[in-house]
Amino acid sequence: MESAADSVAKDGIGCTSQLEFGLNSAAQTMCRELLEALLTSDAAKCSEYERTPNERHGGIHEKKVATLFGPVGPIPRTYYHGKDSKGGSTGHYPWDEQMGLVGRHTPAVISEVMRLAAIHGYEEAAQEFENAHGFRISADTIRDIVIDGAASVQKFNLTCGQAEEKQREKLAYVLGDGTGISMFRKHLAGVKGKDGKEAKTREVKLAAFFAGSMKKGKPWRNKDSTTYIATTQRWEEYSKMARREFDRRFPMTPETTIFLSDGGAWLKSVHRNHFPFSIMILDIYHALEHLKEIMLLLGYKEKTDEWMECFRKWKRMFKEGRVRAVVKEAEEKSKGGSHASEVDKKLQYFRDNFDRMKYDEYILNGWFIGSGVVESACKCVVQQRLDRSGMHWSVRGAEALLPIRTLYKSGRLDELHNWRVRDLKQVAFDAA
Repeated sequence: MESAADSVAKDGIGCTSQLEFGLNSAAQTMCRELLEALLTSDAAKCSEYERTPNERHGGIHEKKVATLFGPVGPIPRTYYHGKDSKGGSTGHYPWDEQMGLVGRHTPAVISEVMRLAAIHGYEEAAQEFENAHGFRISADTIRDIVIDGAASVQKFNLTCGQAEEKQREKLAYVLGDGTGISMFRKHLAGVKGKDGKEAKTREVKLAAFFAGSMKKGKPWRNKDSTTYIATTQRWEEYSKMARREFDRRFPMTPETTIFLSDGGAWLKSVHRNHFPFSIMILDIYHALEHLKEIMLLLGYKEKTDEWMECFRKWKRMFKEGRVRAVVKEAEEKSKGGSHASEVDKKLQYFRDNFDRMKYDEYILNGWFIGSGVVESACKCVVQQRLDRSGMHWSVRGAEALLPIRTLYKSGRLDELHNWRVRDLKQVAFDAA
């Protein structure tokens, strides 16, 4: 028999690119044909299925099935129907259930679609799927798969097992923040923006979780330890989600837990109701931005020498744990000024958070005092996928995609796939 190498030597192969694409296409075709032969075999059609006394044979129906190698079939499947305990009609295809089909798609296709949808807009995802697998699944179908799969993803998040933890973590962080995404107008009815007018966006509440340590005297985020949750729902549901993820990540309560936020009222409620054991730290960068607003009211002109001198001084005092002294100085500077009452209102922000601004202690302990991780997550987890130019979302659409996106950014999509197929039976194919 002539070897492939001998054939190439005799006939030539053209350019290597042609060879690779040709071999890939041939392999795709071969795999599709093999899979079709296996799936249409008698053993794969659940011929061994034992129907219940209430079920009747409803005939054999055919349908095409999308696999990673392309559409296969039509595949014959036996239909059974009957009555449930309440007298209602029931019907199912045991073969579809055994194979874990979602509509006309195999679990592998569903997993690939979800991965692509987590990364790309639906049109881009459709194109990427076609580039990789040689056939097209429409953008609308991908959107439907994501939305229809929301219930199973939610169940996964509610029931999935705890993360493997060899030992109790010494230090864990919970960081919370929010960012807006554009919504269809009808999904913003009654929602007010910060200015009190009708909102143009809806807030996505996000939380980041990671294990921390200290390296060379500085706080350190442990590699590959960050996971996320996100939702457009109210803080009550968000807080339940956050606590579930914390308990999953850290089944043994860490020695120390840090709750870092911008001090928003809803985040204080989350901390009070679900993380009372943690140390709440007010993000220093939000505090400094608030300080800049006060400085403007005090008459300082931004980026002047006088401005820089004052800002550096107060920033240093913050880090030294002398927040009360900064507040006192600002109070003194505002006396008799035209904005004294406004300054006093803004200083209340610091008065309400004195106990969360012990930055000298936090720095000495080697803890993070800035919420950069979650602010970065607002961009890379939420905005890069859900807040692109021209995008608008329904609540249902956003709530379906956000869990998939956060699982992807948390490195857990494979875990979702394994969970979805965990109960599927092994398919015994007829070798004959």
